[in-house]
Amino acid sequence: MAHSKHASNNPKAYYKKRYNRRGCAHSRWICKPLHLLDCCVETDNATAIIVTSAERARDLRQRPTYIMGVVGRVTKARGDTF
Repeated sequence: MAHSKHASNNPKAYYKKRYNRRGCAHSRWICKPLHLLDCCVETDNATAIIVTSAERARDLRQRPTYIMGVVGRVTKARGDTF
């Protein structure tokens, strides 16, 4: 909601309308558990990674990079975090 307030004062903002808590929670789903207004529209771009097994990655030309862990940041409570 704070971002919505700041955006409403920015003439270059993608979403200029001010949203309350209910409006944020009821925006359309992007990918559960994230709604449209949970996502950063300013920095969304076309980036992709391909994830495969370590065994299969060894057969590639490039040296593999190993993902040792992941974490996400959201601004609302989720069912899988405490």
